[in-house]
Amino acid sequence: MVLNDQMMKLTILLFIMILLGCTPSKKNTESVSPGKEIIGTWKYIEDQLLDAQNNILARDNKVDGLLIYTPEGKVSMQFYWRGVREPILNDTIMNKNGKSTGLGMGSNTWSLEETRKLIDSYKAYFGNYAYDPEHHVITHTSLGNIRPEKEGAEYSRNIFVRNDTLLLSNINPQEHWRAVCIKVK
Repeated sequence: MVLNDQMMKLTILLFIMILLGCTPSKKNTESVSPGKEIIGTWKYIEDQLLDAQNNILARDNKVDGLLIYTPEGKVSMQFYWRGVREPILNDTIMNKNGKSTGLGMGSNTWSLEETRKLIDSYKAYFGNYAYDPEHHVITHTSLGNIRPEKEGAEYSRNIFVRNDTLLLSNINPQEHWRAVCIKVK
């Protein structure tokens, strides 16, 4: 009887060990989904003009904005170039006297050229994105855009993430620019 009890305990112990040995560890079952490195909020910090070999010819750090990627495939992008806007904002909106001539639905004194510069120096849209991490390409599809004629537009970009830095450039080899963003903690 004692031998049978010991055999039974050994059989149960062996069975438990086999079960534990066959259960995959968390390391084997967890996988990092491609694209996880782009998820989050990125601050636009620099616009770069490049030559054909991607050497930096000029830098503009008078920029600001946010680029947001969600795990659900949504994108929101707002970039603006302060250097282009500063003379207009200082002269016509504030008239250098601190009193606004009208913002939002109010009136302003912008000329056609100033209005064009303000619009051209601000890029904003939201929509969906598709990411191909193997080829380092991301495509944004605009669902809403500051420029109504661009609604539904697709913007394909080369994308590279190194640590907390995200680099976006046009996939068109004739366009030589790069946007630099850093991860917002």
